[in-house]
This record gives sequence, C-alpha cells and structure tokens, in this order.
Amino acid sequence: MLLNNNVWISYLVAILSLDQTDLGDRMALLMLALRVGDRALPLVWRAEEGTANIGFEGQKTVLEQIQAWLPVGVHVILLSPLGRGKTPAFRRKL
Repeated sequence: MLLNNNVWISYLVAILSLDQTDLGDRMALLMLALRVGDRALPLVWRAEEGTANIGFEGQKTVLEQIQAWLPVGVHVILLSPLGRGKTPAFRRKL
C-alpha cells in the first residue's frame, strides 16, 4: 500500500471464511476456512446435534481458537453470511 506517495506500508492479510451447513434437525456444522486464491482451506470445524443454529457463542469459540494460530500483527478479513446483522459485532485486533 502506498501512503503519501513516498512511504510503502506492507502487512499480512488473512482472509477467513466462516460458514454453517445445516443437516435438517439432526446436526449443524460450522467451518472456518482460510482463503487461498480461489480455494478455501478448512482450518476448524464445530458440530452440534439438534436443530441447526450454532449461534454467536459457537462462532466466537471457533474464532478464538484460530486466533492463537495467526501471526502477530496479521490483519484479518472475515467473510460470513451468518447473523445477517443480528449477531453482535466481532471486531477485535488479532
């Protein structure tokens, strides 16, 4: 990134994708993946029995789990269709 035409700033960016798959009333699967080009590399899964809604607490647990694996100072872009504006914001410097 060029700043003020003279100073270059570079940083690491990790693009993470969080998505949930519902298997009817039997089970819900939550997956967090790292985007690598046109692909997604799965990193963490969470499965729960019953009706399909893992909710914010489950999402938060998955995000906190991956936080320990990220290099210090990495910038994260989180892609997620979950919550649709109803989930509390998960903004935190990783």
